[in-house]
Amino acid sequence: MAVSTVSPAITGPRANPLRTTIELVACLVILVSLFRTYLAGGYMIETGSMAPCLLGKHRPVVCPSCHFPFAVDGTGKPARAVCPNCGKMGISVEGLPENDGDHLLVHRGMYELRAPRRWEVIVFQNPNKPEQAYVKRLVGLPGESVQIKGGDVYVADEIQVKDYATQRGLRIPVYDHDFRPPDDDPDWRPRWVIEQPEGHWHASGGKFRFMPSKATSSDQLEWVRYRHWIRQGGSHSTSVPLANWPESLEHLQGGLAPLHYDADGQILVYRGALPLELRDRLLKGL
Repeated sequence: MAVSTVSPAITGPRANPLRTTIELVACLVILVSLFRTYLAGGYMIETGSMAPCLLGKHRPVVCPSCHFPFAVDGTGKPARAVCPNCGKMGISVEGLPENDGDHLLVHRGMYELRAPRRWEVIVFQNPNKPEQAYVKRLVGLPGESVQIKGGDVYVADEIQVKDYATQRGLRIPVYDHDFRPPDDDPDWRPRWVIEQPEGHWHASGGKFRFMPSKATSSDQLEWVRYRHWIRQGGSHSTSVPLANWPESLEHLQGGLAPLHYDADGQILVYRGALPLELRDRLLKGL
């Protein structure tokens, strides 16, 4: 009959948990220091020159009219803001918290692995102040001559088109229909307008539905158009024919700076959007 024996396991001295933790922390600190020194650098955006792609110091604001969230410059004395979505002016930012700018982790050796690419965000040092770093978007590649014509970038007389991802990073929304002022706002006009209210387009809850009848011709077109109304201000001019300036408004003529009546051409011209106060003054004078 075979006999088997079992030997006791040979073990070393019991490990010290505290010593192991200290060694791990020390190794981690060394690795992070080497990583930050040679491979990566941390930066914080200070200004809003790269907004909306990268935000500097800012204050988060929510429009009291359309509830659209946006950011305003957080440097300097707080001023009243203007909603970029619905155009409401005079939004108070007093008491709003000031947030730090976006934080970046930059790969220091990236261009040793590959060539620079147009439109990517880069960090470079100010030649006159080496301790000062700038965060910008790369436009011209080494050896290129760059021209800007009509807001477009040209290299060797060829326009440089941004890819979709870059366009998304640069885009500034004109209007978000999900954030609409209330219908009873006297200073707001809907941006999307049904041109034929008696037609087959129907609006409900901010949505539009086309409900044709059986008698609708297949070649009959009806439109819902976008009109970028502004609440006030602006620099565009609107003119309407007016044979004579009303006598009841003679006391107002000359005191309405953006409003001008050309008696020779019989045209009434207004620059910008007509404020409600001026509208009421004109209506009371008629």
